[in-house]
Amino acid sequence: MAFFAISRSDPLRLLSTTDLVRENDKLNDECTHLHRAVSSHATVDQAIGALLVLGQIGPEDSWDVLRETSQHTNRKLHTVAEEILAFARDGTLTDDIRVALEAALSKRQPRKADAPSAESERDPDEADRGGADPGGATRGAHRHEPSST
Repeated sequence: MAFFAISRSDPLRLLSTTDLVRENDKLNDECTHLHRAVSSHATVDQAIGALLVLGQIGPEDSWDVLRETSQHTNRKLHTVAEEILAFARDGTLTDDIRVALEAALSKRQPRKADAPSAESERDPDEADRGGADPGGATRGAHRHEPSST
């Protein structure tokens, strides 16, 4: 007994059993591919989070570091992501990924000289007042404001 179904892409064509088996195989392959993609995406997202914390950089920079490391080591993105997660768990990392990761991170982390010092963060008016004025009692006392006359 033969079974027939209507094709989704071509509703006027009936599908034979052989066509149905092919369509089923195609859908199974697509499903397997999508499962792998979702799993890989989750691994990449977790690695971005690990780089965000360990590298003290933002999410976009974390993505760029992961992508660059993958390109420079000639490894798939999900493979590098898995290795970074393994490093976050047990502290081991292959030499080629470590070198590429350090290079990519060094481009994005602020240098010590670039970080603002405590001196440059002070209020510029504080120097004019001769020190901090926690109560604000002398605020404006040293400024000469023009009179309105």
